[in-house]
Order: sequence, then C-alpha cells, then structure tokens
Amino acid sequence: MLQSIFWAALEWTAEYKNWGWNAATVSTCIILLVTGPEVWGIIKQSKTIWMDRKGDSVSNTMFSFTLSFFFVAAIYGWHLKSVSMIANSIITGVAQIPILWGLLKFKGFSRTETVLAIVFVLMPIAEHTSSSKGELYLLFSFGLWYAFGAQLWELWREGKRGEVNIRMWSVFLFATAAWTTFAFAGDEFYFKIAQVGISFFITAINVLWWWFWLRDKSLLPRQLLQKGPA
Repeated sequence: MLQSIFWAALEWTAEYKNWGWNAATVSTCIILLVTGPEVWGIIKQSKTIWMDRKGDSVSNTMFSFTLSFFFVAAIYGWHLKSVSMIANSIITGVAQIPILWGLLKFKGFSRTETVLAIVFVLMPIAEHTSSSKGELYLLFSFGLWYAFGAQLWELWREGKRGEVNIRMWSVFLFATAAWTTFAFAGDEFYFKIAQVGISFFITAINVLWWWFWLRDKSLLPRQLLQKGPA
C-alpha cells in the first residue's frame, strides 16, 4: 500500500510528468542545486545575529518580505505541482524565522517596519485565495526589488558591515546568477526583467559589503575612505 501511495504521489508531481531535456527539468535541477547553499547561508546569517546579539546593518524589512515571499512560492509550487519548488520554499522560509526572531529581540522593529511585516504576512493568503496565482506570484517577484533595495539602503545608511553575513549574500549571488541564466534561456519577458533587477541589488549589496571590508582593513586609498558613508 505504501508503494502505491508513493507512486501516486510521484505521478502527481510536475517533475515526474515533465522529466526530460527541457526547461522544466533544468528549472528543477537549479532549485535542487541552490537549496542547500541557500539554507547554509541563511543559517550563517542567523548565527551572526544571535552570537553578536545585535543586527546592525541587517534590514528588518527585507527578511519580513522574503519570509512571506518564500511561503508564497510554496503555495505557487503546489499550484504547479512542483515538489522541488515546494520543498525549496518551505525549507528556506523556515530557516529565516530565527533571523527575524533575533532581529526582533536584539534590534527591534520600528512602527513602519511592524506595519510592513503585517502587510507582508497577507501575501501568502492572497496567493492562496487568488485565481490568478501565476500573475500574483510574478508581481510579488518584483517586490523582491523593494526588499533587496531596503537591505542595500540599510547597509549604505549604516556605513558599516555590521552583522550582514557575506556568506549568505555570496550564496544568494550564486543562486541569482543561476536563475538569471535560466530566465534568459526562456521566453518569459517579465521573468527576465524581474531577475535583472534582483541581480542588480544583490550584486550591489555584495560590492558594498566588500567596499566596507576593504575600508575597515585600510586597504583603500585614504581619499577613497573619506568618500564612504560615515
């Protein structure tokens, strides 16, 4: 009986139905490829916050949004019958909960950040109840521009690396590069545009972090150091 249940579940999945040399299989392989490194990077970020007992330069808004977005992705994955997308979204989403808990405990949320966090919680509900799940998922994908833009601004405003863990952002850069490559191999115009914006912000965050690292190590010329944020 268990074997029958297993095969019935397997036949339900989009991965089983679409297996072959095609875009769907490539997408599955990308998801499986990046899940482990993403979770590893997220855990590293969480450990940094909890060990330092503070969250300087880490954006509350970004993690509030991405946590909700990953659960949106899980719901959309269920709609697509994609077990790899469901698993990736739930695992990476749950891994972010200690980060948000640490930020709430050690850094605190402003009134605006609290309101935004409540609004973001409504995203999975909207995705679940909507009859246009694909269009809504795409809209929320563009919301990642705002989320990563908030992290870039937080890092720039604070003018220091703080508790931003570069391991996580290096992994995110790798994952985004993989997804952007896949996007441009297909015909979805809006998917391409969304990935270009995401790639820009994640690249900028990595560059700015390393700029501050060089500055802190006194490896930049003095005149460049003076131009950095205070």
